[in-house]
Amino acid sequence: VVNPFGSSLFAQRQTDRMVQLSVQNTSILTVRGIRAEAELSLNNVTIRAMGGVSGLTLPAGSLAQLYDSIVVSDGPAACQNQGVFPAQFNNIFSSGNCADEARGDLVAEPMLGPLKDNGGPTASFAPLSGSPAINNGGPFCRSVDQRGLQRTDGFCDIGAIEFGAARVFDDGFE
Repeated sequence: VVNPFGSSLFAQRQTDRMVQLSVQNTSILTVRGIRAEAELSLNNVTIRAMGGVSGLTLPAGSLAQLYDSIVVSDGPAACQNQGVFPAQFNNIFSSGNCADEARGDLVAEPMLGPLKDNGGPTASFAPLSGSPAINNGGPFCRSVDQRGLQRTDGFCDIGAIEFGAARVFDDGFE
């Protein structure tokens, strides 16, 4: 998902019900990030925000579940949280007030390559060698990455891409 004009994903609460937004195995490059005024679930997602904005904004009243995801920003806070995190495990935040280190979250530079064709149907951010995302995922990781490749080395990577996973054949058929 690439959107230079506004929030890549914006979930707004309705007056009579809570809106739910679930994102899995996705790389997002944005100048606005995700703003969730709703119930948000991210699983193996990589968000890179540019232009000094937060990658993830959770206003009061929002509810977020993050698993094995990366949120990075070139601004002062990768994540701005005034909402509630009932569940979050094994995430990486470049900065901000969202990390819960007791649940395996890290505040660190995730060491990601540029958004590019790393195989698969969509562009993605691949972790670079030495990235803290490699083999630090938890028990909630998806069985395949954004490209459709298996996470098979016994420990999943945080974010949308599994480091070192490769297709056997160029046509994608194994």
